[in-house]
Amino acid sequence: MQADLQRELEQLGFTERQACIYITLLRFGKSGAQQLALASGVPRASCYDTLEQLSKQGLVRAVEESGQQMFVTEPPERINLMLALQLEEVQARRRRAELFLPQLSALTGDGTAKPRFRIINDAEELRMLHEEYADLDKPILQIVGYDAFLELHRESVVQEHAERLQEKRSKGRAILVTDSLVDAPAGSGFEVRCVPAAMMDVQGEMTVCEDHVLMFAYTKNVTAIEIISPAIASTCRATLELAWQRAGEIEKLLQ
Repeated sequence: MQADLQRELEQLGFTERQACIYITLLRFGKSGAQQLALASGVPRASCYDTLEQLSKQGLVRAVEESGQQMFVTEPPERINLMLALQLEEVQARRRRAELFLPQLSALTGDGTAKPRFRIINDAEELRMLHEEYADLDKPILQIVGYDAFLELHRESVVQEHAERLQEKRSKGRAILVTDSLVDAPAGSGFEVRCVPAAMMDVQGEMTVCEDHVLMFAYTKNVTAIEIISPAIASTCRATLELAWQRAGEIEKLLQ
C-alpha cells in the first residue's frame, strides 16, 4: 500500500525520499527526524534536508513538544495547492521565455539577417515586455500616443513604469503625443518632447532599441508586435529621428 502511494506521489513530482518521508510521517501523525529516519530507511542527514524541502512546499511543518522538535504533515489537500503554485511558476517562466526567445532565434541560422517577430495579445505579457525594455541598458527612441496610453492604463501602472525608468536610469528619447505637459522621470536618462494631440492622431507606440522594434496598439484589445531586424530597426530609427527633430521645432513654435 505505502509503496503504491509513494509511486503516485513520485508521479506528481515528489522525489523518492520526499514521497517516502511524507507517507511515513502521515502514518505516524507526528514524529521527530530520528524516528522518521529509522522508520523510512532514509539517512538522518538526508531526512532533515527532505523535511526542509517538504516544509518549503507547505506540506510539512515543525512543532515544539517538550523541548523537542517534531514534525507533522499539513492536510493532504495542500498537495493541490502546491501543484497550483508550481503551475503558476511554470506559466510565469513560459511568459518570460516568450519575451526573449525571438532574441535567441535571431542568433541562429546561416548568418544572414532574418527578421524575427512575435505578436502579443496578453496584458500580462505586455507588462513584462515593458519591464524588459525598461531594464535594458541601451538607449531607446520612441513615439507614444500618451493620452491614449493614459486611457488604457491605471494611474498606478503609469507611476510604476515611471519609477522603473527612474530606478534603472533608463536612457532614451520619447516623443509624447499629448495635450498635457509631461516631464521625463527625474533621475532617468530620458529626454521628452511633447506634441499636441491635435497635430496628429497616435493611438499606440513605436519603440526602437538596437535591432528591436516594438509596436503597440493602445486599444481595449491589447495588441503588440516585436520585430528583430537590423534593416527594419534602422528604417524605423531614421523615421523617429526625423520626428524627434520636428517635435523640437514644434515645441519652440509653441513656447
